[in-house]
Amino acid sequence: MRTSAVEMQSQADEAVVIAFGLLGWDARVTSKSTVSATVHGLELTFAVVAVSTLDAGRAAALKQRRGNRVPLVVADCITAAARGILDSEGWSWLDRQGRLRVQTPGILIDVPTGDQQRLRLSEPGSALTSAGGREVAAELLVASQGGPAPGPRALSRLTGLSANGAMKALRSLKAVGLVDDRGRAVTPELFWALAEQWRPVRYPLVRQPKVTDRQLGALGAHLDNITATGWVVGDTRAALASGAPVVASVNVPPAFYVPSPSMLAKVLAAYGSPDDGRRRAGFATVAVAPAAAACRHRHRVRGEKWPVPDPVFVALDLARDVARGREILEDWNPEGVERVW
Repeated sequence: MRTSAVEMQSQADEAVVIAFGLLGWDARVTSKSTVSATVHGLELTFAVVAVSTLDAGRAAALKQRRGNRVPLVVADCITAAARGILDSEGWSWLDRQGRLRVQTPGILIDVPTGDQQRLRLSEPGSALTSAGGREVAAELLVASQGGPAPGPRALSRLTGLSANGAMKALRSLKAVGLVDDRGRAVTPELFWALAEQWRPVRYPLVRQPKVTDRQLGALGAHLDNITATGWVVGDTRAALASGAPVVASVNVPPAFYVPSPSMLAKVLAAYGSPDDGRRRAGFATVAVAPAAAACRHRHRVRGEKWPVPDPVFVALDLARDVARGREILEDWNPEGVERVW
């Protein structure tokens, strides 16, 4: 973890130098977390703070004990609400998605930087490209809502990975700073890193499944045993059922998750799929969950006929909405749930 933190800070310092250079400003790293630059003829010294993702809560917690240096936070992504807090508190910031704001007495600059790839910090997503990495990450996020962190043996039992596979996934997540030395999820960083890998491929169904269909048992829905791994409804239906502040019709078609490709094939064979494979308005859809944990952690919600996944997975679906997802998540505080986003 110490090495990972050092690497993240070093890459954040470098990102500032690159961003300034893209705008024609001379800048250099003078020491760890310190960058000196000439901005419009003024010599400035920046205190660089490296984080992965910055939301409103974390932005409000930032403290300016930086002496005469200009505080500048560098993040993979800075939410709109967090930007507002930084601006009001006098922080400068660099969102590696391609925007820089510098504010100090006599200067206020808010510009796109371009060349997002060169501004990227560490690549936490590399530990989550494998199915095993996503499964371990998902279980750690669920556990971080109040329970103790599961160790390698527990993770092996939960995910179906071998003990060695679970340990390898944990080590990979620790190496990029997403799991701490106690094996606990580092939040919200782990959530947002997993969100980047949460890319379900949905298939439309010709016939919409009904909870009364007799064949559901053979298809692994397990509606009669909520503790078993089985179908869940995700996306907008799950968000509405879970109380997230989304605006949508209660009659929106269900977007099902199933735990495996083999089960997906059975569902498509039973309920059919349009030949062109495109998602169509008004059709129910089905997808293999990017992490089968979504189909392991299920519960029932009043008003929804189908099982709904743990709020972590509802939030991951919401995070896929580039336009409004992050804003919705900032406003969503599920009762009795400790937020990990």
